[in-house]
Amino acid sequence: LNIAPNPVKVGEEAVVKISVENIGEAEGTDTVSLIVNGIVEQRKDIIVAGGAIELVSFVISKDSPGSYSIEIGGLECVLKVMQPAQLSTGTFLVRKLRAGIGELEIENELDLDAVVVLANTEEPEDPLMAVYIQSKDSYTVGGIKDDTYVLYFALGEGWDSDLKKFIGKTSYKRVGYELDFISGANRYTLWTIPLHSVVTEPVSEDEFPELG
Repeated sequence: LNIAPNPVKVGEEAVVKISVENIGEAEGTDTVSLIVNGIVEQRKDIIVAGGAIELVSFVISKDSPGSYSIEIGGLECVLKVMQPAQLSTGTFLVRKLRAGIGELEIENELDLDAVVVLANTEEPEDPLMAVYIQSKDSYTVGGIKDDTYVLYFALGEGWDSDLKKFIGKTSYKRVGYELDFISGANRYTLWTIPLHSVVTEPVSEDEFPELG
Protein backbone atom coordinates (compact mmCIF):
# COMPACT_ATOMS: atom_id res chain seq x y z
CA LEU A 1 0.00 0.00 0.00
CA ASN A 2 1.47 3.32 -1.08
CA ILE A 3 0.27 6.91 -0.72
CA ALA A 4 1.93 9.79 -2.56
CA PRO A 5 2.41 12.54 -1.86
CA ASN A 6 2.16 12.17 1.90
CA PRO A 7 1.71 14.50 3.72
CA VAL A 8 -0.50 16.72 1.55
CA LYS A 9 -2.07 20.13 1.94
CA VAL A 10 -5.79 20.58 2.57
CA GLY A 11 -7.61 20.12 -0.75
CA GLU A 12 -4.57 18.60 -2.46
CA GLU A 13 -4.87 15.20 -4.15
CA ALA A 14 -3.02 12.09 -3.03
CA VAL A 15 -2.88 8.83 -4.97
CA VAL A 16 -3.36 5.58 -3.07
CA LYS A 17 -1.97 2.51 -4.86
CA ILE A 18 -2.10 -1.19 -4.12
CA SER A 19 -1.03 -4.27 -6.08
CA VAL A 20 -3.55 -7.10 -6.37
CA GLU A 21 -2.16 -10.51 -7.31
CA ASN A 22 -4.07 -13.46 -8.74
CA ILE A 23 -2.14 -16.53 -7.62
CA GLY A 24 -4.48 -18.88 -9.47
CA GLU A 25 -4.32 -19.97 -13.08
CA ALA A 26 -7.77 -18.77 -14.12
CA GLU A 27 -8.88 -15.20 -14.66
CA GLY A 28 -10.49 -13.72 -11.55
CA THR A 29 -12.55 -10.73 -10.53
CA ASP A 30 -12.38 -8.72 -7.35
CA THR A 31 -13.83 -5.60 -5.77
CA VAL A 32 -11.23 -3.36 -4.19
CA SER A 33 -12.49 -0.94 -1.54
CA LEU A 34 -10.81 2.20 -0.26
CA ILE A 35 -11.66 2.58 3.42
CA VAL A 36 -11.00 5.93 5.10
CA ASN A 37 -11.37 6.12 8.87
CA GLY A 38 -13.45 2.95 8.81
CA ILE A 39 -15.82 4.10 6.05
CA VAL A 40 -15.80 2.78 2.48
CA GLU A 41 -15.32 5.85 0.27
CA GLN A 42 -14.52 4.28 -3.12
CA ARG A 43 -14.78 0.89 -4.84
CA LYS A 44 -13.30 -0.52 -8.02
CA ASP A 45 -14.17 -3.77 -9.76
CA ILE A 46 -11.13 -5.34 -11.40
CA ILE A 47 -10.34 -8.36 -13.57
CA VAL A 48 -6.95 -10.01 -13.03
CA ALA A 49 -5.58 -12.66 -15.35
CA GLY A 50 -4.26 -15.87 -13.87
CA GLY A 51 -0.80 -15.41 -12.35
CA ALA A 52 -0.91 -11.66 -13.01
CA ILE A 53 -0.63 -8.57 -10.81
CA GLU A 54 -2.94 -5.61 -11.23
CA LEU A 55 -2.09 -2.13 -9.89
CA VAL A 56 -5.16 -0.37 -8.50
CA SER A 57 -5.15 3.38 -7.84
CA PHE A 58 -7.51 5.71 -5.98
CA VAL A 59 -7.36 9.52 -5.88
CA ILE A 60 -8.27 11.10 -2.56
CA SER A 61 -8.39 14.64 -1.18
CA LYS A 62 -9.57 16.07 2.13
CA ASP A 63 -10.88 19.50 3.08
CA SER A 64 -9.92 19.30 6.75
CA PRO A 65 -6.47 18.84 8.32
CA GLY A 66 -5.76 15.72 10.33
CA SER A 67 -4.51 12.15 10.16
CA TYR A 68 -6.66 9.77 8.11
CA SER A 69 -6.52 5.99 8.38
CA ILE A 70 -6.35 4.46 4.91
CA GLU A 71 -7.13 0.76 4.46
CA ILE A 72 -7.28 -1.46 1.38
CA GLY A 73 -7.46 -5.23 1.51
CA GLY A 74 -6.40 -5.42 5.14
CA LEU A 75 -3.36 -3.19 4.63
CA GLU A 76 -3.31 0.11 6.48
CA CYS A 77 -1.48 3.41 6.22
CA VAL A 78 -1.96 6.95 7.50
CA LEU A 79 -2.46 9.98 5.28
CA LYS A 80 -1.57 13.27 6.94
CA VAL A 81 -3.47 16.32 5.66
CA MET A 82 -2.03 19.66 6.74
CA GLN A 83 -3.13 23.27 6.79
CA PRO A 84 0.19 24.93 5.97
CA ALA A 85 1.06 28.25 7.57
CA GLN A 86 3.34 31.18 6.94
CA LEU A 87 5.03 32.41 10.08
CA SER A 88 5.95 36.03 10.67
CA THR A 89 9.50 37.15 9.98
CA GLY A 90 11.44 37.01 13.24
CA THR A 91 9.52 34.07 14.67
CA PHE A 92 12.02 31.99 16.63
CA LEU A 93 11.73 28.22 16.47
CA VAL A 94 14.86 27.77 18.62
CA ARG A 95 16.56 30.45 20.70
CA LYS A 96 19.39 29.38 22.98
CA LEU A 97 21.76 32.26 22.18
CA ARG A 98 21.01 35.29 24.36
CA ALA A 99 24.13 36.11 26.38
CA GLY A 100 26.29 37.78 23.73
CA ILE A 101 26.42 41.04 21.80
CA GLY A 102 27.09 39.70 18.31
CA GLU A 103 24.54 40.24 15.53
CA LEU A 104 23.54 38.26 12.47
CA GLU A 105 21.61 40.00 9.69
CA ILE A 106 19.80 37.71 7.25
CA GLU A 107 18.57 39.01 3.89
CA ASN A 108 16.08 36.80 2.07
CA GLU A 109 15.59 38.15 -1.44
CA LEU A 110 14.49 34.73 -2.69
CA ASP A 111 10.98 33.77 -3.78
CA LEU A 112 10.62 31.22 -0.98
CA ASP A 113 10.42 31.58 2.78
CA ALA A 114 13.42 30.52 4.84
CA VAL A 115 14.28 29.07 8.22
CA VAL A 116 17.82 30.03 9.20
CA VAL A 117 19.67 27.90 11.74
CA LEU A 118 22.85 28.66 13.65
CA ALA A 119 24.75 25.76 15.23
CA ASN A 120 28.10 25.21 16.93
CA THR A 121 30.75 23.76 14.64
CA GLU A 122 31.41 20.95 17.13
CA GLU A 123 27.73 19.96 17.36
CA PRO A 124 26.19 21.00 14.03
CA GLU A 125 23.17 18.73 14.55
CA ASP A 126 22.10 20.75 17.63
CA PRO A 127 20.48 24.09 16.65
CA LEU A 128 21.27 27.01 18.93
CA MET A 129 19.09 29.46 17.02
CA ALA A 130 16.44 29.03 14.33
CA VAL A 131 14.42 31.92 12.94
CA TYR A 132 11.76 32.22 10.23
CA ILE A 133 12.20 34.84 7.51
CA GLN A 134 9.60 35.42 4.84
CA SER A 135 10.46 35.86 1.18
CA LYS A 136 11.70 39.37 0.26
CA ASP A 137 12.32 40.22 3.90
CA SER A 138 15.24 40.52 6.30
CA TYR A 139 15.86 40.15 10.00
CA THR A 140 18.69 40.82 12.46
CA VAL A 141 19.33 38.41 15.32
CA GLY A 142 21.08 39.81 18.37
CA GLY A 143 22.51 38.31 21.53
CA ILE A 144 24.98 35.99 19.81
CA LYS A 145 27.88 35.13 22.09
CA ASP A 146 31.48 34.73 21.00
CA ASP A 147 32.12 31.42 19.28
CA THR A 148 32.45 29.82 15.85
CA TYR A 149 29.23 28.75 14.18
CA VAL A 150 27.95 27.06 11.06
CA LEU A 151 24.84 28.42 9.36
CA TYR A 152 22.16 26.30 7.67
CA PHE A 153 18.95 27.38 6.00
CA ALA A 154 15.88 25.64 4.64
CA LEU A 155 13.81 27.12 1.82
CA GLY A 156 10.24 26.24 0.96
CA GLU A 157 6.57 27.07 1.24
CA GLY A 158 3.78 25.91 3.52
CA TRP A 159 5.22 25.61 7.03
CA ASP A 160 4.04 22.64 9.10
CA SER A 161 4.32 23.61 12.76
CA ASP A 162 3.90 20.00 13.89
CA LEU A 163 6.64 18.57 11.68
CA LYS A 164 8.65 21.80 11.90
CA LYS A 165 9.48 21.84 8.22
CA PHE A 166 8.27 23.15 4.87
CA ILE A 167 6.04 20.84 2.88
CA GLY A 168 6.48 22.34 -0.58
CA LYS A 169 9.45 23.25 -2.82
CA THR A 170 11.84 22.39 -0.01
CA SER A 171 15.63 22.56 -0.19
CA TYR A 172 18.33 22.53 2.47
CA LYS A 173 21.65 24.37 2.35
CA ARG A 174 24.70 25.06 4.46
CA VAL A 175 26.81 28.20 4.14
CA GLY A 176 30.21 27.29 2.76
CA TYR A 177 32.26 28.91 5.51
CA GLU A 178 32.19 29.23 9.29
CA LEU A 179 31.05 32.36 11.11
CA ASP A 180 33.35 33.67 13.85
CA PHE A 181 31.86 36.01 16.44
CA ILE A 182 34.40 38.00 18.46
CA SER A 183 33.77 40.89 20.83
CA GLY A 184 36.04 43.19 22.75
CA ALA A 185 36.08 46.41 24.73
CA ASN A 186 34.54 48.56 22.03
CA ARG A 187 33.72 46.14 19.27
CA TYR A 188 31.45 43.28 18.32
CA THR A 189 30.84 41.12 15.27
CA LEU A 190 28.06 41.76 12.77
CA TRP A 191 27.61 39.20 9.99
CA THR A 192 25.36 39.96 7.01
CA ILE A 193 24.24 36.89 5.07
CA PRO A 194 22.33 37.41 1.78
CA LEU A 195 20.64 34.06 1.15
CA HIS A 196 20.31 34.73 -2.57
CA SER A 197 24.06 35.11 -3.16
CA VAL A 198 25.93 33.50 -0.26
CA VAL A 199 28.22 30.57 -1.08
CA THR A 200 26.43 27.37 -0.07
CA GLU A 201 26.49 23.63 -0.43
CA PRO A 202 23.36 21.43 -0.50
CA VAL A 203 22.63 19.13 2.42
CA SER A 204 20.03 16.41 2.86
CA GLU A 205 17.09 16.70 5.22
CA ASP A 206 18.84 14.20 7.51
CA GLU A 207 21.92 16.44 7.66
CA PHE A 208 19.86 19.52 8.54
CA PRO A 209 19.69 20.30 12.29
CA GLU A 210 16.61 18.79 13.95
CA LEU A 211 14.20 21.51 15.10
CA GLY A 212 11.66 19.36 16.91
